[in-house]
Amino acid sequence: MNQPFNRGKLFTGLLSAMTLATLMISNDVSAALGQLTSQKQVGVREGQVVVAGTKGQYTGKMIVRSTKAIAWAVLTDYDNYEKFLPDVEESRVIENNGNNKVFEQIKVIQAAIFTRKSPIRIAVSETYPNKISFKMTSGEIQSLQGSWTIQPLSVASEDQPIQLLITHQVTVDPGNKSWRGIFYGIYEDSLEDTLQAIKTEINRRSSMMK
Repeated sequence: MNQPFNRGKLFTGLLSAMTLATLMISNDVSAALGQLTSQKQVGVREGQVVVAGTKGQYTGKMIVRSTKAIAWAVLTDYDNYEKFLPDVEESRVIENNGNNKVFEQIKVIQAAIFTRKSPIRIAVSETYPNKISFKMTSGEIQSLQGSWTIQPLSVASEDQPIQLLITHQVTVDPGNKSWRGIFYGIYEDSLEDTLQAIKTEINRRSSMMK
């Protein structure tokens, strides 16, 4: 004999599942911010772009309100980086093998006493829609590698903007000991500007959905 359909139990079950998912996301976010000082954690939650680290080991974090698709589209828009990243003069994909790509760009390095254009090639491995890993394959510095991750702060929606935590981790080594200190100072300033530019571009594209 068929049992009667119980809408109340179904609703309670769905609500419990959503509550559990929200708690899990909240715990994940707390863990993701745990490596930051309490002051920097507050900064991220208040909408600031925050960069932590020193001497070539950096982590940047920011919260944006967008869909994962838009955030992903901005981070992977390698052919148009020069249109919204402040230190990129040219950028284009030169190899495209699905989730694995190689792009090259001309970065403009600016300091108080000089301006230098630096070519670089970067290989990326994409895991849609959560993570992009990258590694330099050629350039004037010794090494550069890291990742971008996109993490929802609420139950994910395909087409509705939600709060997303974007984390950028990078390890960079200029190689030349004579100018390491100068390089790191320039890179740290450039990194914060890059993160802010990406946040601005995500916000711009998200506003076009309204």
